[in-house]
Amino acid sequence: MNIPLLQGDRPTVSVMADSESENSSELPEPFERLTTKQLEAIRAAAAAGYFSRSGQATAEDVAEQLGVSRSTFLYHLRGAEEKVFEQTFEDLAEVDNHE
Repeated sequence: MNIPLLQGDRPTVSVMADSESENSSELPEPFERLTTKQLEAIRAAAAAGYFSRSGQATAEDVAEQLGVSRSTFLYHLRGAEEKVFEQTFEDLAEVDNHE
């Protein structure tokens, strides 16, 4: 969709929807709540070795792979981590309460 910045014959900006909807598929439960951007960030980080103890990839490396800034990558990654950890520990608390 093109949205005119100002009326008249001026430049337009293209707007692409950023899928912030929840992912529903065959993903493990904690990952079902992630947005598309969060899922892309966490998958790319894992594939690049960002989470490895040896630090095979930096945030800059993964951001470059995704074609985004370091801050954008970290924003989506932190959001993904927050949702996954919240869900995981919520589920663990429920298990503990039922024992």
